[in-house]
Amino acid sequence: MILQRIAKGIKDQDWFVVMIVVVGIFIGLQVDDWNEKRLDDAKSEIFTSRLIADLREEVFIFSYVTAYNEDVLHNAVSTLRVLTNKSEISNEEFLINAYRASQYTWWSKTQTTLEELISTGQLDLIKDSQLLSTALAVYRSPQLERIENKGRNSPYRERFRSLIPMDIHRSLRKHCGDISILLGEYEKLDKSLSFECELGLPQSTIDIAANALKGDPKLISALRQRVATLDSQVMDLHEDSDLTAMLDYFKTRSDP
Repeated sequence: MILQRIAKGIKDQDWFVVMIVVVGIFIGLQVDDWNEKRLDDAKSEIFTSRLIADLREEVFIFSYVTAYNEDVLHNAVSTLRVLTNKSEISNEEFLINAYRASQYTWWSKTQTTLEELISTGQLDLIKDSQLLSTALAVYRSPQLERIENKGRNSPYRERFRSLIPMDIHRSLRKHCGDISILLGEYEKLDKSLSFECELGLPQSTIDIAANALKGDPKLISALRQRVATLDSQVMDLHEDSDLTAMLDYFKTRSDP
């Protein structure tokens, strides 16, 4: 229809009609471009806000994993000191420390926004290059997965569980195991694993389990390896460049 009007205008040499039609087309295209840009800007704002929220959660996850592994390391060192006759504590406290030295934690990354942007080919919606590069670095980092795997598969963890009867292990897990915390509960970071507890078992049962650990010749070497690994992991978490990049990014922002 528009082409017919232009053709008729040219045929009739009605240049005013031709001009009106062309201008109308131009304005229509400009309006379409403006609408498309407005929609893209709105989508960009939404995805940017979501990505920032995800990274704020990731900061908490790094903080939680760091605090948790510091607690595990503290318990591992305390247990090793008892096994090497450098300190003395009650058998119940020794059992609790030895159990907590075998623990590990994990927390899934909150990368749904980035995955959606990548899968739909819309990474360009994130206009903040620092934000995008930080997110890509954080979510591609294998740091947390390595820590989880080393904790789950540590020889000390396997040795400890092979020496402790099931009923005692259940009591340790029930009364002295991890306390779940929610994202953002920074005030509970030091309470997830380190808290006072009692096993509620007969002293004779506790003594038998503690002596089984103390009498195992392979436990000390396995625990030494665990302490060395934890020490390196905690140091790496404190010096993690991706976490530092996240913290630096949020320091430059004024939004809560």
